Amino acid sequence: DVDDGSGSMEESVNMARLAVDSGVDAIVATPHFRGIPVELEKISLIVNQGNRLVRELVRENIPLELYPGAEILCLPETPLLGARGALPTLGNTRYLLTEFYFDESGDTMDDILSRLAGQGYSPVVAHPERYRAVARDPRLVRRWFDRGYVLQLNKGSVGGAFGERAQRTALGMLRSGMAHLFA
Repeated sequence: DVDDGSGSMEESVNMARLAVDSGVDAIVATPHFRGIPVELEKISLIVNQGNRLVRELVRENIPLELYPGAEILCLPETPLLGARGALPTLGNTRYLLTEFYFDESGDTMDDILSRLAGQGYSPVVAHPERYRAVARDPRLVRRWFDRGYVLQLNKGSVGGAFGERAQRTALGMLRSGMAHLFA
């Protein structure tokens, strides 16, 4: 009941059972969060719903660790929240799952990621293969890789689920060894 994920507690519990049955023992929940000040109230919703699910997993005796997180839509205001320490990180670490509008400029993405890294966060860039700027200029993703940002591909991109451009970019990143994670 947070965004486009599970629609109910029952569905979340069933998803947890499926995960455990397939060998998963820990999950970082990453609902979407628009990185702007008016969205800060959503962080408490994310935390509260996560805590409710943890209690339900314990009650149902499902051995799954659930860690808090969010997929942060990076906007010009996002580094201001970062400077205040207000951004939800992955499992309360320094890792910050970031995303951008698909048509965002490379300069804007580069600037925001650099500012967040300068604040001590370790950016995890969600689905870079789907950004037009990366498809146009693969050197952008190379810079991010060289700076130590974690690059997370969508599994569907490799199989063509998000179009030929995303597939071509994802395969190029894999061939170049510039993918750290799959989602």
